[in-house]
Amino acid sequence: MMGTFFSRYKSIILGLFVFFIDFFTKRLALDYCLMRCEISQFLSFKISFNRGMTGSLFHTSNTLGFVLVTGMVIAITIGLSYYAYKRYVAGETIYGEVMVVAGSCSNILDRFVYGGVIDFIEVSYGQWMWPSFNFADASIVIGVGIMMMKHYKEGK
Repeated sequence: MMGTFFSRYKSIILGLFVFFIDFFTKRLALDYCLMRCEISQFLSFKISFNRGMTGSLFHTSNTLGFVLVTGMVIAITIGLSYYAYKRYVAGETIYGEVMVVAGSCSNILDRFVYGGVIDFIEVSYGQWMWPSFNFADASIVIGVGIMMMKHYKEGK
């Protein structure tokens, strides 16, 4: 019976896992990483508030710009949720879509609660530094990758 539950609801479980891990890691970062916490020469943690999208794309301090970007993110999330639902009903796997929607929902919550998305993971190599990100951003990127591979394999 427990195996049937997990097999039937594994997409929901994956989405909740992504959402809560992101929430938990952001809380830890808010509590412990206001100042830069260097883990190694490649990895450090420092809080920043991103008012754009993943990788600070469309970042703005302008309120109207922030509202427009937030509206765009919400619209894309709703559209992808509908697409995922249609695929689920058709019996397709939707792990990539769930990872993107869950990560996006977590970041949308940050936008309303904090006025920007909490980013805190910094990866660097020498003078090169990747834009600061969070677990939800990583989930979104991985989810998009899964979706692209799936569509490539399906020939779409």
